[in-house]
Amino acid sequence: MLEHMTEDGTLHWRCHNAACDPMSAHISHPEVQHPPTPDGGQDTRLVALPKCPSCGATTFLNIGFTPEHLAEPTIVRDANGNIASVTVNGPANLVCIEVEDYDTLVEDAHMAHLKRVLDGLHLNVEIPGMYHPVQQRRIKSVQRPAWLAHHLKLREMMQAHGKTPEEGRGT
Repeated sequence: MLEHMTEDGTLHWRCHNAACDPMSAHISHPEVQHPPTPDGGQDTRLVALPKCPSCGATTFLNIGFTPEHLAEPTIVRDANGNIASVTVNGPANLVCIEVEDYDTLVEDAHMAHLKRVLDGLHLNVEIPGMYHPVQQRRIKSVQRPAWLAHHLKLREMMQAHGKTPEEGRGT
């Protein structure tokens, strides 16, 4: 997992094996490259990082996001500006929707009717249980996962360092 990148092109990542130590390499490292395809080209959708010295595993990162993948979600807001609904227009794992639970008081319709009847009779009576709490859920925020920005930046760095083949050579 790519954890961080510096502006000078140093990549910091962790192997998928939790027992392994964190690793780092500059983007110019010869093992930071697009993996080969069976036809002898390069798969420009992926970047292979140097092998883990502890377990020998290679970490592959996806950088091949299409405009369809990166389509912004459609967010509908209510009259108060709160997020009412979200339609994800690309893969669901590229959008993080944070929700929160909250309690609100709701008027009990039967008790409200009884209160109006008693008020109509000019009886000043307090009715316990007129309101009851109801747990609701609302959308708090909609954002992209943090790792996506790292992967998109890596794609830019691969191009800037001449590591992405010219059009037509990759898949």
